[in-house]
Amino acid sequence: MSVNVSLFLRGHPFFREIGDSDLERLSEMVEVQQLEDGEFLIRAGDPGDCAYLVVSGKLRIVVADSEGEPQFVRYAKTREMIGEMALLTGEARSAHVQADGVATVLQLTSTVFEHLVRRYPSLGEVVSKLLIERLVTLDREKRIVGPYQLIDRLGMGGMGVVFRAIHSRLNRSVAIKFLYHHHALNDEYRSSFERETNIISSLDHPNIVRVQDAGEAFRTLYLVMELVEGKTLSQLQNSQGPFSVRKVRRIVREVLSALGYAASLGIIHRDVKPQNIILDRSGKTLLTDFGLAMYEHMSQEEDLYGTVEYVSPEQIEGGAIDGRADLYSLGITAYEMLSGSPPFMDADPYRILDGHMKRGVPYMRDVVPHCPADLAEFVDRSTRRDPGDRFQTAQEALSVLDRGGAETGLRRRQLEVEFEEAFVSDFETAWSQVRDQLEAIPGVRLCRESVEGEDSVSP
Repeated sequence: MSVNVSLFLRGHPFFREIGDSDLERLSEMVEVQQLEDGEFLIRAGDPGDCAYLVVSGKLRIVVADSEGEPQFVRYAKTREMIGEMALLTGEARSAHVQADGVATVLQLTSTVFEHLVRRYPSLGEVVSKLLIERLVTLDREKRIVGPYQLIDRLGMGGMGVVFRAIHSRLNRSVAIKFLYHHHALNDEYRSSFERETNIISSLDHPNIVRVQDAGEAFRTLYLVMELVEGKTLSQLQNSQGPFSVRKVRRIVREVLSALGYAASLGIIHRDVKPQNIILDRSGKTLLTDFGLAMYEHMSQEEDLYGTVEYVSPEQIEGGAIDGRADLYSLGITAYEMLSGSPPFMDADPYRILDGHMKRGVPYMRDVVPHCPADLAEFVDRSTRRDPGDRFQTAQEALSVLDRGGAETGLRRRQLEVEFEEAFVSDFETAWSQVRDQLEAIPGVRLCRESVEGEDSVSP
């Protein structure tokens, strides 16, 4: 059977983003294989160094049962990609694939695969999502990454996908974030990832999710983080709408504390946004995903990293940045918590970037007239276009929010609680209920608290 490889690839959804010239070159790099009836394409135990695209014919997929007897699973469909899991994992094939009649396939080697993913990032996301689909269908005992067993998927973001997992020896729950393949196969990004892993593994603050480990699997990179049981600000806002000013003030304070600590080490987060801020079950605020973090003295990459709705003007310009870029992003986040949406929204991301660069963020009290003066000042100063006109440090911004609690007519009461380690969970539950009751009282807000003890809970 004669195969027009270029035409076949052009009509395949996996290669939709590839330009015509590259598609012609790819047509010369793949190998056409003709299979006779009964001929094996793949045997279980073979090395996994390539994947195949089914052009025509029927291919039987057979696996061995618990007693080693062959069991028919299904037929591979035309245009289906098979063998990609072994290509991604580097492990031996787990099934036989045999022609049922005459069949034709295209062979895609690991070299060609890596070339494509490096050149076309969108293919990297497709491959990563394909891997995710395969992983979630595997038996749990086969979802192994080093000492970790993957349990279920927690979510997907702009840089990768996060799984809940368990450390098999320590029986400890963790979160594992796998990067999309086009990041992992980019040599410059890989070097950056290794450097940034060293940065973020040094962070130790009660309002920062800790990174515990890092590694490589399925031809991509991963980070292991402490698992936080809670919801992101984005999830909470989608279900509840704008937050109360008391809650916004508390969240902003705790994130400022985290950013101030990171800045004291010369570390910039670069992607502060509601999706990266979590409220745990006790109500504590946690800043997560330092995957784009960098030291202040490092040069930015040519590509824009960050999220367009929250990114600072200096990140857009590609110039030098410092902790004031994170304060800008937190200011946009606070604006959204108070108003219900970020200041710039558009289907065209370039118009959003233009808003940051040229239009400027609206004054907070023009959007939310009842906004307290301290929160309005925080948003308005944090989101000024020129970094020199913003708060210069997180501590300076905190001082403005602290003044919000020192207004005339306000009274303070200090509370100190001690509890044994064995009762941490009971304390978290009780304190969450007390917090909600206090915040429901008009004219009452919770101020800053300090917590001592390595394993204690910061409310």
